[in-house]
Amino acid sequence: MTALRFPSSASTAVLLLGGALAASVATPAAAESADCRRASGPVETAICSTPALTALDAKIAEHYGAAIRAYDAESAAALRRDQRAFLAARDAAGARLTGADLVEELTDQLTRREAFLTDLGNDPLVSVVGRWRNLNGEIVVNQWATGVLTFTATAADPRGGGWSCEADGSGDWIGEDEARFDDISGAAAWSLNVKAQGATLVVKETIENGADSVPYCGAGGTLSGTYFQAVRLPDPSR
Repeated sequence: MTALRFPSSASTAVLLLGGALAASVATPAAAESADCRRASGPVETAICSTPALTALDAKIAEHYGAAIRAYDAESAAALRRDQRAFLAARDAAGARLTGADLVEELTDQLTRREAFLTDLGNDPLVSVVGRWRNLNGEIVVNQWATGVLTFTATAADPRGGGWSCEADGSGDWIGEDEARFDDISGAAAWSLNVKAQGATLVVKETIENGADSVPYCGAGGTLSGTYFQAVRLPDPSR
């Protein structure tokens, strides 16, 4: 899979402190950002007053901007939504933590986000099979040498809530860029539809037989959503 190439100059980085992405700015990668000289709120203050967090924030902005510029319009729009969700989860930490605890939480969140953005891929030849990630988690789709199509997935509430998901299953192709997995983790009432679109994988859960909850997730949890190509591909052994 082709990794996204990021500009070496730090001058392209923009601090993602404001939380709201600007749709009308001159460059598609730009974000509405707060000047650290006028930082307000616990999260902005923590980022601006902690050099390690300031550096991480700049790296996030740089990698995010490079991805937005490299993606097609639909994939870029999906990444903007994922970034807004990340900013909301990041800012929520300021409502429940203070001082060293807040800095520790922000360090963890920003480190994981920087790693996620660094891991993004953009290979137009990839179709469904591969490793896909978003803010909530990861789904890996394999086609084994035996011809069997399988997936494994994990996800969790990015705000530290009570839900998490862990699922696997086998399925079949239903189109050139689309597959369907039934009997997920032994829960026959559910199926998962996955469709490759640009640099993303759109995942939808389908309720069958009148089921009203996701059996492989906690309350409020779901695997549905848009996932992004990750650089490292799975290595099928059978």
